Order: sequence, then structure tokens, then C-alpha cells
Amino acid sequence: MKKVLIISYYYPPSTFVGGDRISYWVENLHLYGIYPIVITRQWNKNQKDIFENVINNHKTIDKNEKFEIRRMPVKNSIRQSLSKYRFLRLIQKILTVKEILLSNYFIKSLPYSNFYKEARNTIKENNIQTVIVSGRPFQSFIIGYYLKKEFEIFWVPDYRDQWTTYKREESKSIFGNFLYKLDQRSELKWTSNADYFITVSDHWVNRINKYINKEGKVVMNGFHSFKPLRSKLDSNTFKIIYAGTFYVSQPIDLFIDSIKKLQILFDNTKMELELIFIGTEIDVNGHDKLFQLTENISNVSFKPRMNKTELNDEIERCDLLLLTSFENVKGWYPVKLFDYYATGKPILLIPSDEDVMEEFIKNVGCGYTCNSIKECVDLLKKLLNNKMKGVQPILCYNHEFAQRYSRKNQTKLLAEILNPKEL
Repeated sequence: MKKVLIISYYYPPSTFVGGDRISYWVENLHLYGIYPIVITRQWNKNQKDIFENVINNHKTIDKNEKFEIRRMPVKNSIRQSLSKYRFLRLIQKILTVKEILLSNYFIKSLPYSNFYKEARNTIKENNIQTVIVSGRPFQSFIIGYYLKKEFEIFWVPDYRDQWTTYKREESKSIFGNFLYKLDQRSELKWTSNADYFITVSDHWVNRINKYINKEGKVVMNGFHSFKPLRSKLDSNTFKIIYAGTFYVSQPIDLFIDSIKKLQILFDNTKMELELIFIGTEIDVNGHDKLFQLTENISNVSFKPRMNKTELNDEIERCDLLLLTSFENVKGWYPVKLFDYYATGKPILLIPSDEDVMEEFIKNVGCGYTCNSIKECVDLLKKLLNNKMKGVQPILCYNHEFAQRYSRKNQTKLLAEILNPKEL
């Protein structure tokens, strides 16, 4: 089989979604004549905090006839260790600038620089011809850049997110803009010798191509399988859940204003509305925004990031899964869109992106989209009244359409990219 090296900071048994995309590739590429070798870091089972002390913190190699995983010991930088303490943000920012500046010249400035040495040895031992480096962290692209300079290989950046082709809200401050400019320089330099890149939508292919001037190919995040969760609904509560990271740039105000209007309705019924945010603490700025917007709403709770079993248990008890668009962003298929679909629970997208998320929800028939307070209030009133009458929402799922987004199909597309002649 053809051997391919994949470098991914995030990987199971951690619970970070960035690792799910890679792990499915790794476990299934053998079906298409490809033997993946992964380099990642050590993780505890169900780890959800990158700074958690790792129990088995030494190099291990798990190898079988389908794939090989090389897990490297963790060396957290001082900057990473300080990120848990808000009062030390200034020091963390200074160390961030230092790390970004030095990483343009010295790969050892990265806390996972041991990936590079392991990658060099792996290429030599296995006659590797193709290396995929998955971002985030995007700084790991430097590893592909230097491997390409040393070896006769194809080097492929995997953009799970956009890097500098999307300027986030935090980049608009003076300090944030300075870091953004440094990242722009790094992105251009480290992808300058890439052979092509992978990303998750056609729109992103076009945006990234215009910036780094490299050919792009689409391999979506997708979903593992459609496995509806059991329903453990509370007859006296209408529960809405938002699960995952929340960014400042997400326009959730429309939904929050709709909930405030609905509170009057709930005062006259025996039904309670409960709004739960899970795992939003990962992005501090986004979490703070949510807390401020909801502080005057009753029955709102924030719960920490959970592993899949815990999260599914929460979702089993909810009536609706909340999703928002992203300001001035097109072509974004958030992982939670596919994860939500796989649970069989109805999705509410507000406001609509009027793009790929809306297309998926409408064509698959897995939820609703709203673009105004009135639309949202009317929809929630209808769902609430139906629940009080004991009427379950009927969604006409088009699973055949959804299959094009499955990880199985997307892995086959990746294999065709890596082995165009064989498939």
C-alpha cells in the first residue's frame, strides 16, 4: 500500500473535533490502498483541556495492518500554561508574539517541535512520498515547509478552518492586527512550497487559492453516521442547546432578542423555556459576549465542555439544537452542523448564512432557518404549542442527499486525490 504521513496536533482519545476528521481518514484509507502514518501528541482519554497533565507522557507507537499512530510526549510552552489565567493575558500576548516571530526562523520555538524530528525519521524509514499537515494549529504548517525543503515529497496543508483569509473580530484591535499581520507573513512563507492544499468547501478553496496561489481541493468534515439519539424530553420544559465554541463574530443577538420576547408567553403557560450553552468557555471573548447578552434571561445555564457520551446525554433531553451563521463568512460548514444532523434532533439556524448551511438544512430536511425576530418567535411559538398538545415535530429527512457529506464519501474523495490513478 502507498504510505502517507499525516501530522495532526489533535487526535483521539481527546475530545477535540479537529481530531475526528483525521481519525476517520486514518481508520478507513486502507480501503483504498493507502497506509496512513500519524504523528500527534499524547492525550488522556476524553481529554478536553489541552493543558491537562498527561498520564502517559512518553513516545508510543501503535501499529497494525491498516495504520500507524506515533504519539509524542507533550511539552507545553510557558505561553500555553499561562493561558488559563486571565490576569496574565498581557504576558501571554508577549510570549505569543515571540513564538510567532521565532517560528519563522526556528522550528524549535514551537512546543510540538518534536513532531518535526519524528517526521524526518518516519519519511526516511518508510519512503514516504506525501505529507499532510492539518491545521489548527496553523503554525504546524512550518513542519511541512521544512520537510519539503529537505525531501522529495508532496507537501499538503489541510485547512480545517481559514487562516488569515478570514479576519476574526479579535484581530481588529491594534495588538490583534499586529498578530494577524505576522500570521499573514507566516502563511505565505510556509505554504510557498506546498504542492496543493485541502479545505472543507469550494468557497474556501477559491479564497485561499487567491491568497497563497496554490491549487485547492475539497474534502469536507462530514458526519460519521446518522444515529438518532433517544428522546428523554421533559414534558414541562422546552430545551434549546448550543454546543461548542462560540466566537464574537457569530450574530446570536437575533436569537437572544427572540427569546426575550418569548418570555412573556412563558409567563402565561406551565411550560418553561431552558437555554443551555455547552463548551463555550473555550473562546473567552465569545463566552463573555454570551454571558452579557443572556444575563437578564431566566433559565439560562452554561456548562463546561463535555465528552461525547456526556454531550449526547444532554442532547437526548433537548427539543432543538441552536446554530448561528458567521458574519461576512461564506462556505463555512461548521463541524457542529454535521454533528447536530447525526443526532436526529431538529436544528435551528438563526440568522441564516444564506449559503451552504441553509442549503444543507433545507435539502436534508433536518431543521429550520430564521432571519428575523418575528420569524423566530413565530416558529418557537408553533413548536411550543405543538409540544403542549403532545405533537412531535415531523422532519422529512433526505438521507440520500446527506450521504454526499458523510465521512465515508469524503474519505473516498481524499483517496482519489492522493491516488488519482489507482481509483
